[in-house]
Parts: sequence; C-alpha cells; structure tokens
Amino acid sequence: MYHPVINLASAKSAWRGLGIYRAGKVLTCEKAEGNWFEGTVQGSAEQPYHVRLSLDHPRSSTCDCPHAKNRAVICKHKVALFFKAVPNAERDFLREVELEELLYNAALKREAEERHREIVSYVSKLTKAQLQQELINALEELDSRDQYSRW
Repeated sequence: MYHPVINLASAKSAWRGLGIYRAGKVLTCEKAEGNWFEGTVQGSAEQPYHVRLSLDHPRSSTCDCPHAKNRAVICKHKVALFFKAVPNAERDFLREVELEELLYNAALKREAEERHREIVSYVSKLTKAQLQQELINALEELDSRDQYSRW
C-alpha cells in the first residue's frame, strides 16, 4: 500500500509530483520537527512554492500554490517534496504501481479465460442449425457496427 501522502493525492498529482521531483525542481528540503519536512518547489510561477509536509498527517501539510492554498489537498508540490524527503519513495512507489498492474492484468486474463470457457461450453451444446443462426446474428451485429464489411 502506498504511503498516505500518495494515497491522499489524486493520481494526476502523484504522477505530476513525481515528474517535478525527477526534473530536479525540489529546490530545498529540510527535516523539521517530528515527521515534518519543509522545502521549496519550483512550479509554474516565477517564485517557488513553499511546502510544509507532514508524513504522519498529510492533510495537515501546506503549500502556497493556488491549488492547495488554504485547502487540505495533496498537491503535486507536496508529492514532489515527499519523494525528495523519503529515501526510496520513488522506487517503492514504482514497484507498487508495477505490482498493481501485474495483478490487474492477471485478473483480466483470468476473466478472459473464464469467458472463453463459457463460450466454448455454450457453443458445444448448440445444434448445427443453432450454430449457423448464432453465426448469422454475430455477423449482422458486426456489420451494423461497421466493423465487418466483407459484403
């Protein structure tokens, strides 16, 4: 499971924050009291944004960017500071994303295999006439979708 900073950020903010971090736009990052970090992150504005990040309570974090100012959202600048502040956070995040993708693809494959078994079972029980009618129905539906235009 991702760190709470990542879990509370939108997917867009998480990926954009990683991009900001990778681009070297986290200008400063200092450990403050407890699990707090303070830093400056260069955004689209001329002046860098000031970020104060709590690893324990991310919604208590602050950033003076327009998206997060006076709001309890996890913006891309907070995410960028997180990646700078936490050793191996980038590696761990990418590993978890890769694992989720593998699990998702495995689930899709299982579903496709189950659907294939259902189709094979259904087709094997049809008479020749029923099979011909099902084929005609399928071809007509494909034709109506303009995906199959042999005729």
